[in-house]
Amino acid sequence: MPRESSKLRDKVARLRDDAEERWVEGDFRQAQSSLSEALTALEREVGQTHVDLIPLLIDRATLYVGMADHHRAEPLLRRALVIARRAEADKAPVDTPAILDSLAHVYRHQGRFSKAELLAQQTLILREDARGPDHPDVALSLNTLGLLHFHAGRYAEAEPLLQRAVNLWRGGAGVDDLFAAAILTNLAAVHHHQGRHESAEALYQESLALYESILGPSHPSIAQTLNNLAVVYTHQNQPDKAEPLLKNVLAIQEKSLGEDHPDTAKSRVNLGDLFLSRGDHTQAKPLFERALTVQERVLGMEHPDVTLSLMALARVAEAEARDAHDASTPVLEKQELTRAEMLYKRALVIREK
Repeated sequence: MPRESSKLRDKVARLRDDAEERWVEGDFRQAQSSLSEALTALEREVGQTHVDLIPLLIDRATLYVGMADHHRAEPLLRRALVIARRAEADKAPVDTPAILDSLAHVYRHQGRFSKAELLAQQTLILREDARGPDHPDVALSLNTLGLLHFHAGRYAEAEPLLQRAVNLWRGGAGVDDLFAAAILTNLAAVHHHQGRHESAEALYQESLALYESILGPSHPSIAQTLNNLAVVYTHQNQPDKAEPLLKNVLAIQEKSLGEDHPDTAKSRVNLGDLFLSRGDHTQAKPLFERALTVQERVLGMEHPDVTLSLMALARVAEAEARDAHDASTPVLEKQELTRAEMLYKRALVIREK
């Protein structure tokens, strides 16, 4: 290859390394900027359809998934898949299952579960046939398929897949520790929904220890595990343990995703729910109101997430009505009950659409 191509490879490698460093620091936007620069430089050299573009397309898509921006991730993966199919036709080596696995995750986040499950099953078969049942890449597909069963409420089907993935990690199959932390979180979620709270807590704690040893205590990737562990503590009637975790989740997401991101809004609802469960609707109300404002503006007035905030605010109005009743202020009590009814009705209309 020409000398400038060698220089380009060095530049692309340097930018990918920089993106990884920014990702570890939780600076997703700068990581995306470095990957974008690398992709543009490589496209300029090799064109729009070269197989060398695939790793960068997957990296960018994976980062968008981490930023909960799934609609930007999908076209990148679709483009990578087109390139991979052409490479396969030319007998060129290419990791198509990696693209299919990533695309399955995007479809899951978009609620397109049938498409996601079909891809996940296909990927698992491809990886087992090509690399054997104990290859670390098989754990990736087991996790993807297990997650899909979990989100469909099929916990009995999800558990053996996720447990097998964990066993591959524990058995020294070469599964990356960072990925193992994600698998442990997913298996813990299954146990939690099966009512096995002590087992779920232990798995979440093990996952957190792995995450924190690799990424530190405030990385965006830890937020979901922290949130899930807080839910376990809430169900165990340990709100004092749950509160600092939920506050940490909110702080992490405000920094990494932004204060007006839908996932940040959902975390405000979760923290508000905890306050409300303790009878502290004064602290809960502004969290719900801020969440609703963001959800309506970013997601639309009739998005399903909007119902969460509407119903939460309805519960606040009921609590304020009870306060008004105790204070013998019937006019205010009636106003709050009317407001609660209106909020519940609006949430019901959205759910029925």
